[in-house]
Amino acid sequence: MSGDTGSQPRHRHRIGLVLALAVLLVGAACGNDDEKAAQEEPEQKTAQLATEKAGGISEDKLPPGFEPAPMVTIDGQQFKMDTIPGHYWKALDNGYAVGLHFQSEQPFKWAQDAGDNELLYLVYAIPGTCKGLNFTAGLKSAESTPGGAPPPRFDHWHGLLGDKGAGEKGHWLMHLPVRDFTFAGMAGNPFDGKKISITNNDPWFMPVCEPAMAENPAMQMGTK
Repeated sequence: MSGDTGSQPRHRHRIGLVLALAVLLVGAACGNDDEKAAQEEPEQKTAQLATEKAGGISEDKLPPGFEPAPMVTIDGQQFKMDTIPGHYWKALDNGYAVGLHFQSEQPFKWAQDAGDNELLYLVYAIPGTCKGLNFTAGLKSAESTPGGAPPPRFDHWHGLLGDKGAGEKGHWLMHLPVRDFTFAGMAGNPFDGKKISITNNDPWFMPVCEPAMAENPAMQMGTK
């Protein structure tokens, strides 16, 4: 993966801090030991720790500050995060965000074998672009995020909404599964039937650059 290698340690440091924050958000009483472990352990261990803490979280019982489509500020301009079934976000500074991705029933299920409102993923969102909606080119471009090329495990890009249309503005997303399940998703998506596990090394979410739903109502998936 190309990009500004000097920026990657900064990305990794921030990812560790946000993963620690995510564990704290889904834990009713996480202590300092959990926060330290989340910063030091790889993503799979963090997801396992989050799974242990996520039992009381549902769409009807969200941690404070999470909402379906918060506003984020990027380069001094405000954008609105897209409303996606089952997704809730907590906006951070400089356009970054953390998210909770739940199973949904309408308009489609994300998982074939999970109950409605069950938590499937923790999500970390880095602001950035995917020029031409070309996923492969976006992963290689040093211009894709403020820190250079997207770091490893950022398997999906999703667009934002703005007054003039967000265009290329959006977020690179890292989905951390907090349980094992079989992916379902919208019709025709490339992950239909894929086994998602917190311990596997495959992509955890669809590797694609996807416009905001308001600009792509059919949510037709596909890579370029």
